[in-house]
Amino acid sequence: MVYSPKIMVFVYSVVMYFRNFLCHAIIMERLLATIWVSNYENNRSRWFTYFWVIIDIIITVVTAYFFSNSTDVETLLVNVVSQSVMSTFGVIEIFILLRLLRHNEKIYFERNSLALSAHKLTGRYQLCENIRTTKQLLPTLCLHVCINIIAGSPLALAYFKLVTSQFGIILCVSFLMYLPITYLCFFIELSMILCHPFLRRDLSKIGISLRSLLNFGSKNKISNKEEIKSKYGEATQLKDISGGQLIKVTGKLEAERHFQSIQADWEAKYIQNKI
Repeated sequence: MVYSPKIMVFVYSVVMYFRNFLCHAIIMERLLATIWVSNYENNRSRWFTYFWVIIDIIITVVTAYFFSNSTDVETLLVNVVSQSVMSTFGVIEIFILLRLLRHNEKIYFERNSLALSAHKLTGRYQLCENIRTTKQLLPTLCLHVCINIIAGSPLALAYFKLVTSQFGIILCVSFLMYLPITYLCFFIELSMILCHPFLRRDLSKIGISLRSLLNFGSKNKISNKEEIKSKYGEATQLKDISGGQLIKVTGKLEAERHFQSIQADWEAKYIQNKI
């Protein structure tokens, strides 16, 4: 039962539904980036963002209006339907993201394939961007689907009158819904940081700084140059898309082929401009 003024319910609903619908546009953007991988970085337009934001705003306002101006039973029905639809779309999008990730990784790691050789530098960069972004979005989307399922389950129990007592409704809403959702929302923010290489690096720096503050005044040990180099040398080395060492100490350099392609591309452009 909603006791708040309608305007407050509407504002809260707009923020909540806009956040829930926005992730679908991000999935669509990654799909287009995979289809037009060879020239997407140079040809992407702001109209895509404008179009999907407008669509998102329209759906958000309409859903929030029905939610804030409906009766108790209608409010439950709107929430049950919306959570069910978003959960279904979320499962489909997880499957799409997994397929996109497998497709991009297959092309990226097939070093001798014609598909990779045909890609220019912008295409290879876009492949890396697709893989990194997909890996970052997958945990967030999975947690988001879990939130939709958890949020819709108590509402479905109340709508179909499987739980009728006041104590049962309070238990379902406060304990079975809000408590898990609170932790899952925190895990969403945490997964966005941990699955992003630069954000994860900054978080590690913050952790090291906090540990240094906690150890302030304790006994300090001065390490020699070789120990510091062996400890922090690996962190400063170049990494490939899977987090491995890009330039290997023994054997053939992994980055040699990449730099050769850069040189060939630059020479081709130089000759073309000269002609």
